[in-house]
Amino acid sequence: MSPEAVFVNIGNKIVFVNQAAVRLFGARNKKELLGISPFELFHPDYHPRMRERKRQLLAGKAVPLAEARALRLDGTVVEVEVAASVFMDRNRRVIQVLVRDITERKEIEEVFARQSAQLETIFDSVPAMIFYKDKKNRLLRVNRSFADTMGVPKQELESKSLFDLYPKEQAQAYWRDDLEVISSGKPKINIIESMETKKGNVWLETNKIPHRDLHGNIIGVIGFAIDITARKESEAIIKNSLQRFTLLAQTADELLRSPDAQKIIDSLCKKVLEYLDCQVFFNFLIDEKAGLLRLNAYSGITPEEAAKLEWLDHGNYICGSVIRSGQPILAEYILETGNPLAGSLGSYAIKAYACYPLLASGEKIIGTLSFGTRTRDTFSENDLSLMKAVANQVAVAINRVNSEKALQKSYAELERRVEQRTKELADERQRLYAVLEALPVYVILLTPDYHVSFANKFFRERFGDDRGRPCFEYLFKRDKPCENCQSYNVLKTKEPLHWEWTGPDGRNYDIYDFPFKETDGSLHIMEMGIDITEHRRAEEALFTAEMEVERAKRLSDIGTLAATVAHELRNPLATMNMAVNNIRRKMQNNLLNTHLSNIENKISESEQIINNLLFYSRLRPPHLEGVDIYGILQECAAAVQSQSKKKFSLNVDLNPSRGVSIEADPLQIKEVFNNILDNAYDAILDGEGRIEVAARDKGNAVEIMVEDNGAGITKKDLDKVFNPFFTTKAKGTGLGLPVCRQIIEMHAGTISLESKEGKGTRAVITLPKKRRRCQVNES
Repeated sequence: MSPEAVFVNIGNKIVFVNQAAVRLFGARNKKELLGISPFELFHPDYHPRMRERKRQLLAGKAVPLAEARALRLDGTVVEVEVAASVFMDRNRRVIQVLVRDITERKEIEEVFARQSAQLETIFDSVPAMIFYKDKKNRLLRVNRSFADTMGVPKQELESKSLFDLYPKEQAQAYWRDDLEVISSGKPKINIIESMETKKGNVWLETNKIPHRDLHGNIIGVIGFAIDITARKESEAIIKNSLQRFTLLAQTADELLRSPDAQKIIDSLCKKVLEYLDCQVFFNFLIDEKAGLLRLNAYSGITPEEAAKLEWLDHGNYICGSVIRSGQPILAEYILETGNPLAGSLGSYAIKAYACYPLLASGEKIIGTLSFGTRTRDTFSENDLSLMKAVANQVAVAINRVNSEKALQKSYAELERRVEQRTKELADERQRLYAVLEALPVYVILLTPDYHVSFANKFFRERFGDDRGRPCFEYLFKRDKPCENCQSYNVLKTKEPLHWEWTGPDGRNYDIYDFPFKETDGSLHIMEMGIDITEHRRAEEALFTAEMEVERAKRLSDIGTLAATVAHELRNPLATMNMAVNNIRRKMQNNLLNTHLSNIENKISESEQIINNLLFYSRLRPPHLEGVDIYGILQECAAAVQSQSKKKFSLNVDLNPSRGVSIEADPLQIKEVFNNILDNAYDAILDGEGRIEVAARDKGNAVEIMVEDNGAGITKKDLDKVFNPFFTTKAKGTGLGLPVCRQIIEMHAGTISLESKEGKGTRAVITLPKKRRRCQVNES
């Protein structure tokens, strides 16, 4: 028996049906279907197609499988799939129709379509760039982020080869990574590469994984990329600073030790020219015998031009003015302004020129060092700072050479000069160490046997003293070197290395390692680490600060309003009080006195509300002093019990805070705890109430808990209790808890409420023992 419905059509009448057809079309038995037209079993929308299929079948042609909507006898619609064929019976063409219920399949297809749409939405919403590529380097699919970054619509990217989108060399680089993933079947992560787009060049960090079909066969590559252009720009700034530091660090030792200082000066100045994008430098020295300036070193002009400058007098040239004044001179926009001091510089097409005096020990001027550029009209502050540092180094080197020449005159003079130079070297070394100590980054020297031979202040404060232990032992408590340590690769490659490290303090550092030759010739590693943790937290901190400023402004506005309202209310209340006194004095009436007493009570209550408003609006920063928190809590607890008109139990557990002193304003702290205890007292019932007060020593802070079994606070109101003027009391001002929170926050503490309606409320206050001094916003 066929599971599909089957009926036979002769002359547009059904002459045979199976039991499955009875069920499908909702008949009670086969007789209900026999003799009716097949058109009655299908929706009218399908009738034209039925006629065409019938015509083709009777003409001896085959018809394909078709989807249709069948009509059950009760009029309900069923999604079906229809197959039809023709056979001969008694010389007549008979049509046999097979109908299959596909309702469940259609529902699944609809669910699949919805899920596909949802996945497509998610795919396009991911901020990272996602792409699928086949084994022919063609893009099969990309998300919206990829298309937006490229500046090209998705439909124009998909099916395109990377060789159609990028320059050949760039596309081949991407393709090599793809081939590596396809051939190895392993992901390739953290690929840093640049990509040219219509919006300009961007830097990406890309991860690529194999793209597999349902059978696990690799059919291409799936890539995930994030835009790190901003990070690369930050790295470029750091790299520029590092190049400057390296330039000075690497040449300082050579200038101090090399017997051929002149050669080092030429090398150093040419490095500076390249670094600063300058084309010219001049080094003039004073020749005391000739009374002239002598050109000692130069670059950027021809030997013939240099010969004209070999000897200069101390006239109006820039270098002469520097020697006379002892101060550096900066000439900018030379070609535009025609600076008379610039002399012939304009003929060399120099646009900007900086000249520094070379000072020997004792501030004696021995010459000048100048740098000029033909490509820009000005120098930056960083450029000038580097020039000055180089001038100081060159001055030290030249002074050393001159000193050594003078020392050769006699043995006695040699002894004196050696002693003087030794002191100067010590001073220079001390200055270098002072610079390293002051740097806001860590600088260390690592020996080949994993010891730290030098660590600046920043490193020692972060990680402590090594006490002769190898770095892996005192930093990570290991008994052998770290497997993933990259620093010691420098000893093998003798090349600088840049990487990122997470220290034992859990902070992230940008690491720069350089090979460093010690005075004994041994190769060490100079490492600089820049803490980049705070950079990542900067945006979150900025957002928090903006929220705090907004809240402070809102509280300030409320405070100003409160002070104004309180001032305006006091005058009419005073007038009312005076009128009551006058009436009582002039009219002796017991009934009237009762009403006057009620008025006086209401005036008194209003005065208290005004006082609360003024206290809130005039709240000032705390006057800090040593406070016995145990004594204050005992005093506040005793006060609430002595003034009580209700019967209730008060349980006090303050022994853990006995002898604990905190830095606080005692009057403000009393105001807080009196307010919290008053709230607890107001919440409890007479005869059934219970209030618990407890204190805990938390090391650097004290935690105080006040709990009651009163009516509690609804969840909706709990979020509002610290808002000014919000209250659930009939006579409350809504300022108690806002004042408490403001006082606690000014003490660098925290206050929180936990409450369940009908069960009670718990207030938890934490106060630091020592408060860091800072400016408090008085609003």
